[in-house]
Amino acid sequence: MNCGPFMKMGDGHIKQEDLIWLDKTLGERVQPGMKVLSINHYPLLDDLDNYKDYVNILKKYPVITHQSGHYHRWKQYETLGISGVMLRSLDMGKGDYGYSLLDVDLNRGWMHVYNMQLGAEPELKYAYKMNTDFDDFELDTQRNEVPAGFEVTKLFADNASIFTRLGVDDKCIYFGNSLGYCKAIDKVTAQVKWEFGTDAMLFARPAVSKKFIILPTADRRLVWLDKATGKMLWAHDANGPYVADGVIEGNVLYQGGYKTFQAWDVNKHKLVWQYDAINNYCQAAPVISGNDVVFGAWDTNLRVLNKKDGALKWSWNNGNTANLLSPGNVVPCVNADKVMIVAPDRVATALSRADGKQLWRVKNENKVRESLGMSPDGKVAYAKTMDGELVAMSLEGNEYKLLWKVDMGFGYEHAPCIVLEHNGYIYAGSRRGRLAVINAATHALEFTYTMGSSEVNGFEADAQGNVYCSLIEGTIYRISHK
Repeated sequence: MNCGPFMKMGDGHIKQEDLIWLDKTLGERVQPGMKVLSINHYPLLDDLDNYKDYVNILKKYPVITHQSGHYHRWKQYETLGISGVMLRSLDMGKGDYGYSLLDVDLNRGWMHVYNMQLGAEPELKYAYKMNTDFDDFELDTQRNEVPAGFEVTKLFADNASIFTRLGVDDKCIYFGNSLGYCKAIDKVTAQVKWEFGTDAMLFARPAVSKKFIILPTADRRLVWLDKATGKMLWAHDANGPYVADGVIEGNVLYQGGYKTFQAWDVNKHKLVWQYDAINNYCQAAPVISGNDVVFGAWDTNLRVLNKKDGALKWSWNNGNTANLLSPGNVVPCVNADKVMIVAPDRVATALSRADGKQLWRVKNENKVRESLGMSPDGKVAYAKTMDGELVAMSLEGNEYKLLWKVDMGFGYEHAPCIVLEHNGYIYAGSRRGRLAVINAATHALEFTYTMGSSEVNGFEADAQGNVYCSLIEGTIYRISHK
C-alpha cells in the first residue's frame, strides 16, 4: 500500500481513495485458501494516522503478517490481532548492508524472518505461527460529549483525502481533494453542487470571490471557475505548482507560489504585480493589513511587501540557514504595530511592523511550532505547543508576556493547523483529528471532540457564526454554538 506523509510535518497516511481501492481489490481477488501479506512503509502503529481504518479492512481477510520498515530496526509486534514485523533497512550503519527474507510456509502455517547481511550467513530473527482469526479483536472507540449550546456535525465524507482548508460563503463550502478535484457542497444539504478536475493533488484552499472560485493548482495553474457551476472560465500557467492559500481583498487575489508572490486582478484575471526574489515555496496564507502584505516562505525569510506594487518593505529571518526551520507554513499575527510568528525552530518572535526590527524572541518550555492565531482585537496571540497546550501571549507592549495556558489533552503535537477565535471561543485542532474549544474569557477548556484520526487542516467561520473544518481523511465538520 502506498502512503504519505503527503505534506510537510504530516504523519503517515493512506489516502481515502486508496483504502477504498484496497477493500474493493481484496474483496474481488481473495479466494478460498488464499492468504494476504500486507506491506507498507509504516507499521500498524500510531505513526500511521489512520492505521485503524487500514486494520478494519485487513481484518476482513486472512492477513498473515504486516511487513514494514520506517524505524530502520528489527521488531516483532501485534496490533489488534494482526502480526506485524518491522524489518531492517538496506544500510544499518557501520558497514552492515543487507536485506530481509520472509519465508512463508503456508502448509505448516509458520513465518520465518531472516536477516540477510551481505557477506554473512542468514540469521533467523523471528519464527511465529501465522494467525488469521481476528474475530475477538475490536477497535477502541472514543466517546464524545458536547456541552449544551454546542453542536458538532459531520457534514460530508469525500471519496478521497482532503489536504486543503475550506473556502466558505453564504451558500457553499469549497475544497480540493487528493484526486485533484475542486468541489462545492451545499452548506444545508451537504450535497455536491459541482466539481472540477485538475491533473494533480490539490493542497491550496480555493479562494472565494463574489463571482468566482480561484483555484491554485499543483499542476502549475491558477484557474478561474464560475462560482455557480464550477465551469472553467480562464486558466493561467502562473509559476506554480501552488501549495499556498491565496487571500482575496477587494478585487485583488494575493497568492504565494513557487519562488514567487503575485497579485492578480480578480475580475480581469490579469497579473497586477509579481515579486520574484523568493528561493523556495510559499505555503501558508498571507496576511493583508493596511498597505502591507505579510507572508513567510520556505527560504528562511518572512517578508512584508507593499500591497500596491509588490515592492519589498523589509524581510527577516532567524539567522539559521536551514530551510526546514523557516516560517514557511505559519499565518502571521499582524496588528497595528507588530508582526508575530512561530516556526519549526520552536521560538515565538515579535517584530516591529514598521521596519522588521526584532522586539522579542522567546524559546522556553512552551514548544511552539507552526500553529498560530490571534484575537479579533489584535491584543493576544494564541499558539499550540508540541505538548498539546494552548498558550496566550500578549501583543501589547514591546516585551514578551505569557498571559495564560491550558492543556488541551492532545499530547505530542506538530500539526500546523491555524488557531481561530470566533464569537468568544477559541478553536484548535490536532494531528489526530481532535477538536478543542476554549472559552476566550475564562480560558477554560469547554470540551474536546474526536472528529477522526487524521490532521485537522484549519478552521473557517461564516457570517452565521458557524465554524467549519476539514480533516485529511476526507471529512468536513461544522461546529455550531447557540
